[in-house]
Amino acid sequence: MSRRAQRQVTKQRKKQQQRQIMLIGGIIVGVIILSVAAIYLLRPKDAPMPDGVKEKYAGIPQSVDEDGVGHLGNPDARYVVREFSSFLCPHCKDLHEEAMGDVVEMVKSGDVRIEFVPIAQIGGPGSEEGSKAAICAGEQGKFWEMHDILFYWQDRVSITKARIDTAIEELGLDKNDFNDCYNSGDARRQANRGYDEMSQYADGTPTVLLNNVYQQNPYNIVAALNELMAGQ
Repeated sequence: MSRRAQRQVTKQRKKQQQRQIMLIGGIIVGVIILSVAAIYLLRPKDAPMPDGVKEKYAGIPQSVDEDGVGHLGNPDARYVVREFSSFLCPHCKDLHEEAMGDVVEMVKSGDVRIEFVPIAQIGGPGSEEGSKAAICAGEQGKFWEMHDILFYWQDRVSITKARIDTAIEELGLDKNDFNDCYNSGDARRQANRGYDEMSQYADGTPTVLLNNVYQQNPYNIVAALNELMAGQ
């Protein structure tokens, strides 16, 4: 074999070796990527719980009605705060943290009831999932605990079904019953129903009514309640 032919053979072998190395390298990279993806998808989803959420509403009557509205307090209460809110709306979280905790304390007297209307159309991805989660937890008497958890997740973690599953375990809910509700057309209808009702008063969240009267400043709801109660 001539030197030229030998050089060509050697060159072809080197190219073949390079292709094999590239192929093996590509397979290794692919395996690594798939392994990382599998670890991420299969890892337990962290679902942080606010302190005291399991005890906060103990002894306070709560329910969810056929429209997916969560009720907290005496069904015959004289003063009713109706809140239209999204679990992914930053201003709604502000209202939850700055004012509604005081309203919950007023609920304990038996004179005040809160009605929470989930708004799934505001807040982006995860808003409908959150609304359905609260509604379906409400079917098992835990609407308000899930309500607090979902607001607590805002700015911390995203609302996903995996996290919701962790939350329902933490709350001791029946997973099969929850999923039957969550996957039903009724839950989706209830989650999306409130927007049209809210639109009669305003086009954004949070929107708050006090005894069916629209409140220009929802963050002033405690003062508005005190004023109404003092005058009657």
